Amino acid sequence: MTRLSSWVRTRGDGANQAISVTPEDRTNEALRSLGHSIGIISLGKKIVLVEGTESSLDKQTYGHILRNRFPDLVLVPSAGKHTISSFRTILSDILDRTIWGVEFRMLCDRDAVPLEGEAAQLKEDSRGRLRVLSRYHLENYFLDEDVLAQVFKEMEPSNSRLTIPGEIRRMLRDIARSQISYATSLIVSKHFREEAGNLDLMPKGCDNKTAAELKAMFRDRQAEEEARFQEAVAVEELDTLVEETFSRLTESVDKDDGTWLAEIPGRQVFSIFCSRARIAPGRLKTLYIGKALDSESSPFQEIVSIFEAFSKNGTNEPQ
Repeated sequence: MTRLSSWVRTRGDGANQAISVTPEDRTNEALRSLGHSIGIISLGKKIVLVEGTESSLDKQTYGHILRNRFPDLVLVPSAGKHTISSFRTILSDILDRTIWGVEFRMLCDRDAVPLEGEAAQLKEDSRGRLRVLSRYHLENYFLDEDVLAQVFKEMEPSNSRLTIPGEIRRMLRDIARSQISYATSLIVSKHFREEAGNLDLMPKGCDNKTAAELKAMFRDRQAEEEARFQEAVAVEELDTLVEETFSRLTESVDKDDGTWLAEIPGRQVFSIFCSRARIAPGRLKTLYIGKALDSESSPFQEIVSIFEAFSKNGTNEPQ
């Protein structure tokens, strides 16, 4: 069993307070589903599971944002996206449990949640222990034109459009407009994926059958699933949702009402912007974080508020 050093914490006198968790522990099993094999956990801490790896943007950004503000919180990356069923397992086997003084929290991007409104339900069901960002990707918080302009003022000529917030905003909107079809595809496909559910060809009562009988049972299940999918994905409804979503996102970009900043995937917008600005994404993210934390626009304020709520929430009361 792998032992994760990031879970080790000590008392003020330097004494180690780590407590072992057995491989059979339900929390250990649930954490393994998140990409962890947990050997030791820290006593008296609140562990916040975040997406990504130790070197990912999520972990680095959250770490910079915290900056020792909430010493009771320990960030642990959970390696990737998970379906809503995985979240339900996390709720029952991790977030609802306090193991030897350790409490668990989880923060994920909006793209990890299948349906609109599901984030609020997850927050309620978890009593505030599982929170979802309001924007599609963490990179959506890296699209503040004022902060970007402050970054480029230190490296570009004064007449560069990259030093003018309004020009940067126009650049970002142009990029976002090119991503409307991609964003629409994500939204529509996610909707119908949830409507139709996963393919299930497992026949009932399949024990003690011949190969021919089993093939017939599978054909029957295939016909049932095909009918269910056809009913769930009606062509008229599909066309309507594509039209409505595409029009809504287009109108948001045209009016610049801010909705597009939350719904159009920021990872792609930020990457394209970096390419046009001729700067490596990793470098711009680092510079952006430094400026954003001291900026009046406070693009990370939502994230700070979530961590503050995690730190304060030591009861079963919702936040």
